This record gives sequence, structure tokens and C-alpha cells, in this order.
Amino acid sequence: MHTNISLNTADIIVIILILALMAGGIRVVFGFFHPHKHEKITSDYNGHGQVKLVLQVDGMMCGQCEAHVSDAIRKRFDVKKVSSSHTKGETVIIARHDIPDTSLKEAVESAGYTVTDIARFNA
Repeated sequence: MHTNISLNTADIIVIILILALMAGGIRVVFGFFHPHKHEKITSDYNGHGQVKLVLQVDGMMCGQCEAHVSDAIRKRFDVKKVSSSHTKGETVIIARHDIPDTSLKEAVESAGYTVTDIARFNA
């Protein structure tokens, strides 16, 4: 038996909305599997010399997201190294000097992501 199904514009819009809601739900569910995103990290930076900054970043879902965040940091600051991980929900920066929280948050937000925590360590 062969049945033809015709979809009108309203049907297509409803299907797209359902798929978008499903994708958002998956994102929320997988967010709960990353408990480190909600934990505070203890900093040990003494305020002198190179610094390792660990940013907890919400919203990264893939390698392209990682690239967006890392590129936003590189464009804004003179850093030695920056790497982002969507699976860990973090961006790690090695810089010659400390960078203010507000500046880091602005840079990441300009790429469309949210910084939830920043920790500093002696590099």
C-alpha cells in the first residue's frame, strides 16, 4: 500500500518547531550530565607573572562552538594559548598577564556564549 502525504506550509512550520524544541530539550538533558559546569573552581593565582585562566562556558555544543569562543579570546587579548572544550564546558587560557573578568565575559558573550565561572592559577 502506498500513501501520498501532502504537507502545507503550516504543517512544515509545526514540524520545524517540534524539531527545534526537541533539540533544545536534548541540550538541557545533556547539560545535566556535565556537573563540573556548576561547580566553583578554587583559584590559586598570586597576581604575578603568567596566569592560567579556566573559564566555565555554557552554550558550546560542538567543535565549531569551541572555535568561536577561542577565536573571540584571541581577537580581543594577547594570549599565549587558548583552547576550548565543549565536552568539558570550559576554555583554558594561558596569558602573560591577568585579564579582568568583565573583559573575558564580554569577549565570550560577543561570540554568543555565557561564562559562568572563572578561576585563575599560576602558569
